[in-house]
Amino acid sequence: MIGDKGIIFHQSLHHQDGRSAAVMLFKDGKTTPVPVEGVEWHDSFIAPPRILLASSKVGGQPRLDGPTGKAVLQFTAGSPAVGCTGKEVRPDDVK
Repeated sequence: MIGDKGIIFHQSLHHQDGRSAAVMLFKDGKTTPVPVEGVEWHDSFIAPPRILLASSKVGGQPRLDGPTGKAVLQFTAGSPAVGCTGKEVRPDDVK
């Protein structure tokens, strides 16, 4: 994803060289790793509902609230939109 402040890219596990992180940020001519807790399939699809249910049982705040979840989806949905149109797409433009 290319944004105003840099480029974030994800290296799939089968393309990682073992020396670099799965998620990287390119900004101001430098590439730095972005710390993430997990990069496996289950980290994205199984763990979040479990975390939400656990936080609701104990009365805590989930890691990802509604507005943040919406922003993540808008950011993610913008990528195919750019590929289809070839034009810049801002997350707030994705409904």
